[in-house]
Amino acid sequence: MNLINAAWSNDIADTLITLLGDVSQALADPLHAAQGAEQHSSQAVDGRSPDTQTSTETTAIALPRPRDEAHRNEIQAVALDTWEDLLRSVTAAEAAHNHGASIARDAIAVAGLTTQRRHLAVRAGRVLLAADADQFWPEIKTAAEQDLLFGRELALASSGEPTNKLITHGLNETRLADVYRWLSELFPSEQEVDLDTWRFAGPEQQARDWRDHLLRILAERGTPTAITALSQLAQESPNHIGIAAALVVARARIQANSWSPPTPTELTALLANANRRLVRGPAELAHLLTATLTQIEAQLPPHGELLWDRHRRSQASAGPQTASETAGDLWQPKPEAALSAYLAHELTLRLADRAIVVNREVLVQPTNAYGAGDRTDIKIDAYTVHSRHAAWPATAAPASVTVVIEVKGAWNRDLMTAQRNQLAARYLRQAQTNTGIYLIGWYPIDLWTATGTRRDAAARLNRTQVENDLHEQAARITRDLAVHVLPFLLTIPRPHTIQSAVEPS
Repeated sequence: MNLINAAWSNDIADTLITLLGDVSQALADPLHAAQGAEQHSSQAVDGRSPDTQTSTETTAIALPRPRDEAHRNEIQAVALDTWEDLLRSVTAAEAAHNHGASIARDAIAVAGLTTQRRHLAVRAGRVLLAADADQFWPEIKTAAEQDLLFGRELALASSGEPTNKLITHGLNETRLADVYRWLSELFPSEQEVDLDTWRFAGPEQQARDWRDHLLRILAERGTPTAITALSQLAQESPNHIGIAAALVVARARIQANSWSPPTPTELTALLANANRRLVRGPAELAHLLTATLTQIEAQLPPHGELLWDRHRRSQASAGPQTASETAGDLWQPKPEAALSAYLAHELTLRLADRAIVVNREVLVQPTNAYGAGDRTDIKIDAYTVHSRHAAWPATAAPASVTVVIEVKGAWNRDLMTAQRNQLAARYLRQAQTNTGIYLIGWYPIDLWTATGTRRDAAARLNRTQVENDLHEQAARITRDLAVHVLPFLLTIPRPHTIQSAVEPS
């Protein structure tokens, strides 16, 4: 039978389909089939052709009479193999595919009637999954859930090679995860036994190996759908190390697959203009922003008084003062909102020729219908200019990348806690990004001539210590929350004479 291909002609396919039905009956009802064979033989002796039988007459195929129980089992096994080969041949032929699938479905539908019918159903399920797993898996899954014994035997029968490879190759990522769940329910990892010595891998161990191999397949595919499937599995089994490891590998794979080097034209343009930057993610956007903030800081000295408030005072007023400065001047930093507005304006001007949008006071978490809620100081969105990155699936290509900037004055009472509690734990999640900049407006205390609680709070700080503490805190945030924050201390001077310095910064 292995030398006959159902695809050669419709007549051959029809003959194989007829044989399938006859063998099915012989397997499912051996006594009825034997009686039919005897009737067929007597008709031939009487001169009546078997072809004149009506459709209600019994089949002319019967299994040989067994000598003993071992011989019976051998006959049954050969007959099942023959039936499966016939079904596989018919199902693989394009013209007879639907007939083969219908015969397999009929066999699966009566799996629970007898042991022999369940054996036929298992073979039918294996053929359908090997032929087109993506098409037939939903109905096979339903049948397996309704008849657990059938499902378990099907899993064991399909776990060996090359069947499991055919099934795995034919499934998309979502259904691969579905098959993993199915196998995990049948063969829980909690019941694993360490194989400290070599031993033969029976069907159950092969099923467990297939289950674990599905995680590796998902990780190797490295697609957005695979990451989604693995993430869902990780949520369902948060303590499963194998799933967590597969998710890490899948994320690394998609990053490697999605990277596309710049073209020679783009590279030439980048090298020709020192201000051009290639931004492909939040981390690269954050580095562009810190570089731009450094430029802003370098150009602040000539006009830094824009970020200071200047008030007149009487000659007798107390407070730090030098003869070289006007006796009536009191200097103190403007509020944090003014610093945020200035920085947003400067960033907009400097990034105007790029596909970057600078937003201020963006409502990221409303708390009522009247506009109250969490608002980021500055939210930066960089949009993709074109979709040249063919390595990243079109449906998964990010439309934009986002970085949140949280601005604090050095006097803020939450200075050393807001980087974690406010920016990392709330604003980044609400803005759906994993990268932020924690910007501290640092006003030199020796230029701060007005008195008050804000100056007292800032005077207690040491710039180097604050900067070191914030960087150490950022490293802990990355480890604990899996997000990235970059501390940035922006020094904001004002015009003054060198001799006017009274206090060290």
